[in-house]
Amino acid sequence: MSTSAEVELASLRALLAGAGTHGRALAALHPRAGELLDAAQGSPSLEELWWRELEQLECDAHIASAHHAPSRTNANYYLRRRDLERWGRWRAVAGRLDRTWRCLLEWPAVRARDACIQLALRAVASAAVDVPRHELSLWLRPLGAQRAHEVLQLMIHGRARLPELASQVSLTLASLARERRGDSLLSALGRRVLAGRLPVSADLAAIESASVGGSDLLRLLRLETPLTLDSPDETRAVDEWIAQLT
Repeated sequence: MSTSAEVELASLRALLAGAGTHGRALAALHPRAGELLDAAQGSPSLEELWWRELEQLECDAHIASAHHAPSRTNANYYLRRRDLERWGRWRAVAGRLDRTWRCLLEWPAVRARDACIQLALRAVASAAVDVPRHELSLWLRPLGAQRAHEVLQLMIHGRARLPELASQVSLTLASLARERRGDSLLSALGRRVLAGRLPVSADLAAIESASVGGSDLLRLLRLETPLTLDSPDETRAVDEWIAQLT
């Protein structure tokens, strides 16, 4: 018997039990009287069945149980039901996103941050093409030695010249370097690149109307000052970088 059927039967049992003799007589007339009788014999409590049903729904929705508080309190049941409902609404909206953006907005914060760093490395490698070689080491210094090496590796494979985007990346890099270094700087730069493509890649109106999209990355992107992508070449290049993240 499915969990939802068990919940239904247990609910009927509880209602009929409260009606005493009349309740038992009504139960005998029920088209599923046999199942009701079976459910009355040593079945789990109604509260236990509610929790089983919730856990099954979370499993079907691919929501990790570790994400939730383990204690079975009334408050946690309410919070998990609320999260499950929000997740269902988000999935309906996410179905209209392409795979890359859906992954980015569903990933946990650590993985999304790493994606922003990887995107920023590609943007920096593209901009570095226009930096004089004798200045490159100083220009990359805020990234740290390891990340600077990764930029140089990306440059080996060649990047198309995108002078306007390169100028923006250089200015943004210099601005961020006043307060940030290393991965913190790259993460912020990557978010600004992503923010430049967010309005045309995600149905923000649908996300707002459904009261969903509370991922850390989406919230941060909407707070960022996006890079401006005017030319088709810039747009194409950035979309290719984003697609490489998944």
